[in-house]
Amino acid sequence: MRTKARAYGMSELFQLQAINAFGESFSFVFFYMLMFRQGVQYANIVVTFVLLFLVTFVSIVALPHYNFRKSIRLGLLLKFFCYAMLAYPISQYTFLAAALFYGLSMRYFWVPYNGLFLSATQASNRTTSSTRLFALYAVFGAVFPWLGGLLIERFSYSLVFGGGAAVTLFGVWFVSRFPPVGSYNYVSFENAAAFKKLAGFVLPEGMWQGVLWVSIPLSVLFLGRTESVFGLLLAFLSSMGGLASLIFGVWSDRTMNRRTPLLLSAAGAALFTFAAIFLTSSMLYIGLAFGAAYFCIYTMYSFTFTICNELVPDSTQAMATREVLLTGGRVIGGLVVLYAVASTHDLRIPLAFASAALLLLFAKGMRMGKRWPCV
Repeated sequence: MRTKARAYGMSELFQLQAINAFGESFSFVFFYMLMFRQGVQYANIVVTFVLLFLVTFVSIVALPHYNFRKSIRLGLLLKFFCYAMLAYPISQYTFLAAALFYGLSMRYFWVPYNGLFLSATQASNRTTSSTRLFALYAVFGAVFPWLGGLLIERFSYSLVFGGGAAVTLFGVWFVSRFPPVGSYNYVSFENAAAFKKLAGFVLPEGMWQGVLWVSIPLSVLFLGRTESVFGLLLAFLSSMGGLASLIFGVWSDRTMNRRTPLLLSAAGAALFTFAAIFLTSSMLYIGLAFGAAYFCIYTMYSFTFTICNELVPDSTQAMATREVLLTGGRVIGGLVVLYAVASTHDLRIPLAFASAALLLLFAKGMRMGKRWPCV
């Protein structure tokens, strides 16, 4: 049940996301690299990745109440504790604690934030607004990972994670200035219809993320590369994604056609992810294959994000269901990577799985009508 809420303005929401995106792109992207530098084995890195999203999945299902402002503030506070712990890791158990805090933060931050964001849009500008949101991530991702990698090599991990903690703590204060905007109760087992509508779009996306988000740092570690090289790779991937999503978003809102860009981006991401199976022998080939995949996937993100709210009009219900499906898919993808790393240290099987997952999304898109919301 939702209490009456005043939606925040788009400017406030973008400012809040900029604060959050800084911490993620400047600091948290190096989480798995830090674990390796502290002596954690490859398989245990993937176990931590799976645990993080398993915590998110369970918390969304088990903790149904959202007070929008308090939840977002608590989400940022949990991220602050995560970054602060990683600035000075005491032992390898620190990484498990950080994963726990970060997994909980995703539940508290993303569901209410995305619900408020979509409530501030209309059908005529929803995809354009969504692509601008993802483009913000692309811009931050094109600068701060590389900068963070350089600072790690020049100074230390403590500086980078401490910087992320400081900015995120500012975000806690920033949200405290916002007026109350109501609350929401999400009961997952009462939303079977929402799961049925969204599963074909969102679960495959989560599976792809579950493979790629941990396979990319592992690929860099397998080749013995440094943090600055990893940061430069992430910067390249983000820059590839931002421009395409903006162009397709404006075109889609003008034509109300979601089907064409969704099909093209899903097919392209599946193709280039599969091509990466044969191109993991050098950083140049990895950058080209994953860069082409990210060019497509960032476009797809904005459309699956928009589709969720157009299939499930209650924005917070749509976003909570989306996060359950996404995190469930990420856990599945992470488990596939874990199997591959534990048995062969070969990422070809997970990449093939990620490509096949996007083909499932493509098949779902093929059943859509030419104009939204005909499905």
